[in-house]
Amino acid sequence: MKVKAGSLLIVALALILITSAVLSAFASQLDTLLVPKRDKAEARYKSIGVIYIEYPNGGELQSMLQNAAGTIEFTADRDTPGVQELINEINSNLRSGEKKSPVTVEDIKVDYKSALKADERRAVLEQSLKLDILITGFVLDVGSASEGTLIDLNWRGFHVDEPIVLKTEEYGDVEINLPSGYLYAKKPEFMQAMEGTEGMKLLTRPAIDFREFTDLSIDRWHWLYDPSGSIEESERFGFKEVEGANVVTFFAFGEGSIREGIHKPTTMKVDVAVDGVQYVLRSTSPASSASIQITGYATESIQGLDEGALVFESVPEGAGKSYTGGFPIMVLVALGGMMVVISGFVLWRANKK
Repeated sequence: MKVKAGSLLIVALALILITSAVLSAFASQLDTLLVPKRDKAEARYKSIGVIYIEYPNGGELQSMLQNAAGTIEFTADRDTPGVQELINEINSNLRSGEKKSPVTVEDIKVDYKSALKADERRAVLEQSLKLDILITGFVLDVGSASEGTLIDLNWRGFHVDEPIVLKTEEYGDVEINLPSGYLYAKKPEFMQAMEGTEGMKLLTRPAIDFREFTDLSIDRWHWLYDPSGSIEESERFGFKEVEGANVVTFFAFGEGSIREGIHKPTTMKVDVAVDGVQYVLRSTSPASSASIQITGYATESIQGLDEGALVFESVPEGAGKSYTGGFPIMVLVALGGMMVVISGFVLWRANKK
């Protein structure tokens, strides 16, 4: 029985897309599809972080937190007071950051969840923030079919340092960018005790910080293109020509290697003294991952601090790379396995409580 190489690639890509759906629920992530002819796209960002507040010696913090439980969860859009300010902050960062971008954020949908659960030994605060962002203006220069279209990718690593307060009907004013937002709303006496301590370093780390995606230059991301539009079997897997492009290019971040380094969970620990009693605050978040899909054959384009991609509707003659490029099938399998592992991060942690 013979199986075409193109069919194997389609199956591998389909598996990656399926496991990405699992990943999006639990890991810090960027996922987007860019269609240069439309010059408008939705970029889906998500960050998740966990803070442990340990009180092995009892004390005032134990009295404040033990047996505490509660959740703040809501969805907000542009009609929610405060969302327009968030849009303005991101656009300001895109214009003024070290890696400036011409991209404009036109709209945002926010999904926020923060939950606290505590017992006699420790409290655990989890925060999840999802941003569905509508961007436009990433096309820099439209050339001929042989010249290609230049698009900007500097926008992928924006960050917001300032508190972002949204006015909700159910909870009133909620600060969504810092872990301290939940605690100020539900446990203000705890935050008062934390003022001036090292614990504030963990409690005020912004969730909207995706600079890791630009810290690793785009030429060090894993790269792959898939000519599925030219493969007869592709229709069975949902691949089709988009705006004249019968090729899809993938840039992926998150599968560790010698070339790009090993991506590990981020952990921090600080010791805090309150009224003579010692406490420990720890924070942890899973390793980041990202997938940027571009309709067409795209290769990285880097000029100084400006990073982008040059996109063609079809594979140029003499491109010099196989359609698996620098992204071999084994890397696809590793990425799929990594996504499943990350998806179990929260479940594993829950079992350890």
